Amino acid sequence: MGSTRLRVGVVTVLAVVALAGCGGFLTDSGASVSPTLTPAPVPDATEADGPETTEGGPIRDDVANRYARLEPNCERPPGLVVHIQVEALATNDPGTDRGIRTVWRFAAPSNRQYTGPFENFAELIKAQYEPLLAADRVAYGPVNRTGDRANRLVSVASGEGNGTYRWHLARQSSGRFAGCWMTTGVRGLPAESFNATGL
Repeated sequence: MGSTRLRVGVVTVLAVVALAGCGGFLTDSGASVSPTLTPAPVPDATEADGPETTEGGPIRDDVANRYARLEPNCERPPGLVVHIQVEALATNDPGTDRGIRTVWRFAAPSNRQYTGPFENFAELIKAQYEPLLAADRVAYGPVNRTGDRANRLVSVASGEGNGTYRWHLARQSSGRFAGCWMTTGVRGLPAESFNATGL
C-alpha cells in the first residue's frame, strides 16, 4: 500500500512537471532547455470521465485523463515524449484503449505506415508489449541523441511480467508535426537487459 502511494505521488509530480513544460530534467544533460510554458489547468472533479477511485486512486485517474489528451508538440524533448507514452500505457483503460490512443498519436508517420490502422496498432501493443500496460514500476535509461534521432531504454515491472524496451524517436522533418519528436519504433530486449536501467 505504501509503495502504491509513493508511486502515485511520484507519477503525479512527474506529470505536473512534464505538463507544465518543465521537462528539462528528462532530457540528456547536454541539451538546451526550452523556456517554461504556461502550466495546464488542474482538472476538477467534473472533468474526470472515469470512476471516482481505482486501484491507483483519484490522483491516478487525473494523471490518466491528462495523458489521454496529449498530442505531439515541438516543445517536448525526446525523453519527455517517451515518458508520456510509457505513462499513458501504464494508465491505459482497456475498455477505451485511451492510453494506447495517446501512444498512437505520438507514432511517427513511418511507424503508422508500418503497423497499419489503429486497430492493428492496439492489437500489437496488447500482444507484444503487455508489461507496459498497467506497469507498477518504471525505470528510464538516459536519452541517447544524435542529431534528429534519439533512443531511450525503459524497464517496467508489473503483475503481467517484466520487460525492457528501447524507444526509437526521430524529429519529424515535414508534415503537420515538422520539428516534433515522434516514435519510429519500440523494440523489446532480451530478459537479461531488465536490470540495465536499475529497476
